[in-house]
Amino acid sequence: QPIKLINTTLTNQDNLQVTLDTISGSVKKRSTASRPLIASRKQSIVASVTTEAENENCQTDLRSLWSRRRKIDGALNRVPPGFYKRVYVTLTHMQGLSIGSLILSHNLTKEMTMDEHKFALTVEHVCTMVSTPEYRQLIIEAIHVLGSLMMHDVDNRIFIDCIVKVEDVVEKANNLFLIDQIKYGGNATVCCAKPMKQSGVTDSTPSNNIQARKQSTLTCNGLHNICQRFYDTPPAGKFGTMSYMVRAVSELLTCNKCLNPDKPLPINCNVQ
Repeated sequence: QPIKLINTTLTNQDNLQVTLDTISGSVKKRSTASRPLIASRKQSIVASVTTEAENENCQTDLRSLWSRRRKIDGALNRVPPGFYKRVYVTLTHMQGLSIGSLILSHNLTKEMTMDEHKFALTVEHVCTMVSTPEYRQLIIEAIHVLGSLMMHDVDNRIFIDCIVKVEDVVEKANNLFLIDQIKYGGNATVCCAKPMKQSGVTDSTPSNNIQARKQSTLTCNGLHNICQRFYDTPPAGKFGTMSYMVRAVSELLTCNKCLNPDKPLPINCNVQ
């Protein structure tokens, strides 16, 4: 009888071991079979995350496309075709151009010719004194617009009897840009145009509006008190930077002031 019990016990142990081996084998098969599925899920998750990151980077690149382009062009001292010729013609119609702390005087046209290489080097030297490349490009755009206007004045009907500060043209263009951003609900309403919108500003002329805007310049990291959205605006088009430069120059010819803040800008012109 005891021997039978031992055999029965051994038989039960063998059956239990076989059962455990069967279960472990099935578990191993299931785990092995599920590995490709888990790997594919991991790959799909990684791919989706990578795609989202690439889309965000692409949107960021598109958002700062023109800002980066202006930075590159400014660093390489690129200018539009015929730029130096326009500067020369502009200086024949005014006392000079103020860029930063330097001045391109009207007397340069008496000392040098339009096509003289030394004149181009002098203009380039003054422009490179603006340390920020993207802001330098806006300065060049403003001078280009001024030069285009003077190039069409073949009868010499325009003469601005003072030194024009080019930074004022860029500042005016930026203010006009912010006014349009408020009017049409543009992206600048979350940064530089926000205090102007809260104040109900519809005109860029009052100085208190400019003071209110200066408090928010750091929110968009704009340099030289110019909204970063303006740096990132393309030149062409109805709402391009060149369009705002033209409007700023037109205001310069009518109601702006020269270097002396108490003296109105003297203009002798008869433009239809």
